[in-house]
Amino acid sequence: MLEYLDEEVTITTTIRNIPTGVFLSKTEGIDDQDCVVNCGHLALILAGPHGAMTDRQTINLKNEKEITMIIKKLGDVPVTTMHGSESVKKQIVIGPGDGSNEIVLRYFSIGPDGTSPRHAHDFPHLVKIEAGNGVLTDEAGLEHRLQKGDHVFIKENEVHNFKNTGTEPFDFICIVPRRGES
Repeated sequence: MLEYLDEEVTITTTIRNIPTGVFLSKTEGIDDQDCVVNCGHLALILAGPHGAMTDRQTINLKNEKEITMIIKKLGDVPVTTMHGSESVKKQIVIGPGDGSNEIVLRYFSIGPDGTSPRHAHDFPHLVKIEAGNGVLTDEAGLEHRLQKGDHVFIKENEVHNFKNTGTEPFDFICIVPRRGES
């Protein structure tokens, strides 16, 4: 997993003439015109003639700002308790602090017999149930059963709340626009 580089790394290579000290390996799914270059924690695929790169290419990675992918383990993300409900734990997995300026990926875990506050807001959100069993209560008070693998779209200004109906944590991913996590 590559999250950042501590120092500047410059790789200059010709596709068929790999410099000394750089390990070249054949990878399944990559044809003979391509190669994989591995330098410590760095792993790059240099495309051949069919790709966007030329036969001679310089790759200069200076710091984490030039690397666009963020990969996190949920266990490494801080957990907070949701205001008004001690049984609801929330994690901001990917958000503005990671450079995600338009959307925020959140992870919620509701303990047994726990419930989120009944609320509405001016933004929509997408939900994917990851574990456990629960219900989503709509504006009319109707309960909709949810379980692992279910997906939910909640429109803006829709009154709703989630409740754990099982004996294990009820976990779900919730994606909102940035304004939904201010």
